[in-house]
Amino acid sequence: MAKLSLTDTSAGYLNATTANANNDLIEAAVENTLSRDGTSPNTLSADIDMNSNRVTNLTDGSNNQDAVTVAQLNGATLAGTGVITAGTMDSESSTDGHVLTSDGAAGAAWEAAAGGGISNVVEDTTPQLGGNLDLNSSDITGTGDITITGNVTATGEAEVAGAAPILSINETDAGSDLKDWRLYASGGLFYFTTRDDADSTGELIFRVGRTGTTPDSLLMGTQLSMSDNAITKPHLHEYYLVSNSLTPTGTTASLPYSASATGGNAHEIDLASATGTVTATLSGIDSGAYAEMIVKVTQDATTPRDITWAHATGSFVWPSGSTPVVSTGALAVDIFTFKTWDGGTTIYGNVSQDYS
Repeated sequence: MAKLSLTDTSAGYLNATTANANNDLIEAAVENTLSRDGTSPNTLSADIDMNSNRVTNLTDGSNNQDAVTVAQLNGATLAGTGVITAGTMDSESSTDGHVLTSDGAAGAAWEAAAGGGISNVVEDTTPQLGGNLDLNSSDITGTGDITITGNVTATGEAEVAGAAPILSINETDAGSDLKDWRLYASGGLFYFTTRDDADSTGELIFRVGRTGTTPDSLLMGTQLSMSDNAITKPHLHEYYLVSNSLTPTGTTASLPYSASATGGNAHEIDLASATGTVTATLSGIDSGAYAEMIVKVTQDATTPRDITWAHATGSFVWPSGSTPVVSTGALAVDIFTFKTWDGGTTIYGNVSQDYS
C-alpha cells in the first residue's frame, strides 16, 4: 500500500477540487515524516525497522532513554547511574554458580566458575564462603592472627566420651611421633587433650569448668611444672609429697631437690646396700630460696652404717652444734629434716631417731 495516493486530473487544467484534495494529502504526508532540521512534529508513533542497516554518527547517550554507542560500551563510560540488564546470553545462563566471562570470540557468555577458586581475595577485605573451605592438603600461612568467633568443628577419635572436638590441631612434621592437640567442651567442662600416632584414645592434659553453678576443680592429666615461677596465695587442701626411694651406690647417695625422676622434697635411704659410711649429698636448691627436705633412713639388719651429709656450696648446722649419729639398731629408722633460707648456703638439720 502506497503511503501517498493522489487523484489524477481527468480533463482540463483548472480542476480546483482535485488539486486541493491532492494538496491536503501532500501536507498530511509531509506532517507524517521525520524532519532533518527538527521541525515539529518530529516523533515516531511506531517502531522503526532499520532492515539490517546501521544508524551512523550517533552521539553518545546521556539520558536514561538515550541510545548508547559502541564506543561507550567498549570504554565503559556510560553516563548516569542506571543498571544495564543482560538477558540470556546462552543456554548456561540459568545454571547456579556460573559467571559472566569472555567466550574467546570478542563476546560474553555464562560459564562455570574456574577451578582455581577466588582469584582476587587480596583486594576483597571481607571475602565470604558459600560452603566449606577445602585446603586440598595446603597450609594457611602468614604473620597475622587467625581470629575465630564461632566454633571450629572437627571429626575423629573422641578422647571425651560422647563429645566431638571443637578444635583439632594436627602436627605435620616428619617423624613417627606426631601429635594431635584437641579441645573439647562437654557437660559444662572444658578439656584439653593430646594423642600421637600410637595412641588413638588420647591423653588428658587438663580439665576445667563448672558443673551447674559449682566451679569444677582444675584436673591435671600430668605433672604441672612452674619452671621456678611463683604460685602466690595458695590455699592447699589434701596435698602430699612424692617420696623417692634411694639405694646407695657403695658409699654415696644423691638427694636432688630438683623436679627430676629421683628428686623432690622427700627421700628414703635404705642402708642395706651400702658398703660403708654413706655420704648423702643434697643438691638442686635455687640460690636465695627457702627449701625443706625430709629424709627417712633405714638401718641395715645386720651391719650398722653411718651417714655424713654434704652440699656442694653449703654447710650443715645442728642443734647445740652436735652432728647426730645414725641409730645402729637393726632396721632402726631415723627421720632427718633439713631447712635452708639461703638456697643451701646454710642448711639447718634436725633428726628424730630410733623408730623401731
